Amino acid sequence: MKTWFSLFFLLMSFSGFPKNSFDHTHKHFNHVLQEFSTESGFKYQELIKAKASINILFAYLKKNEAVSSKEFSSWNQNQKLAFLINFYNANILKAVLDNYPIKSISELGKGVFGQAANDPYPYININFLGKKFNLQEFKQNSIRRPFEEPRIHFALNGGAKGFPPLRNEAYIPEKLDQQLNDQMGKFMSLKENAIFPVEERSKKLKSVYVSKIIDWHRAEFNKTYGNLKNFVLPYVTETTDEFNTLRKERMKVKFLDFDWKLNSK
Repeated sequence: MKTWFSLFFLLMSFSGFPKNSFDHTHKHFNHVLQEFSTESGFKYQELIKAKASINILFAYLKKNEAVSSKEFSSWNQNQKLAFLINFYNANILKAVLDNYPIKSISELGKGVFGQAANDPYPYININFLGKKFNLQEFKQNSIRRPFEEPRIHFALNGGAKGFPPLRNEAYIPEKLDQQLNDQMGKFMSLKENAIFPVEERSKKLKSVYVSKIIDWHRAEFNKTYGNLKNFVLPYVTETTDEFNTLRKERMKVKFLDFDWKLNSK
């Protein structure tokens, strides 16, 4: 009974904001994430059955779509970036729910002869600042290029297991820096995303294998860290001396195969 009252008041609260006010706590999306997002995957099946929570998610998206260019331009950088990340992730959830059940997010793409393509994002359409975009355009033109922030790639979830898990809370301006650092650290600490094999004979690190995400967005990582090796080494070294020694070696950064299966629990 308590849960139903909570959901009722969340739904009612959408009409409680002044017309030109946006809730930067993202509490409605936060509710959905806390209920259905886990480190091992998103509980799509449970959300499908929870009609009130689906209504909250869809109402949240409509509220985001209603934001005008004038209102958006008045926000600070953290408010903008938190909004954009949450909006992207919420649209991915909606796209999966609209097509559920699916085994892979790639099924939403249209490849040659109607076969599923690994890049479904040009086929997911959204409304942003009064204009229509596909999700790939939105990510490139509204998130990547304006911010050039490599940490966002550990916050954006494209609906596949190869992406970082959806955080079980919404991104908010006041905590954004801490949240992005936390996401990046968690992702790089998982052995399926970063493998550091030591050559047995020399006991030296010759190659590191990291997520394909870093390859796809290497421009941001190179600009921020100088090169990919500088980004990766802090996750394998414990001291400054060890870092400096490995940085001088001819260590190669290689990339793991990407898992396109749906990020469901």
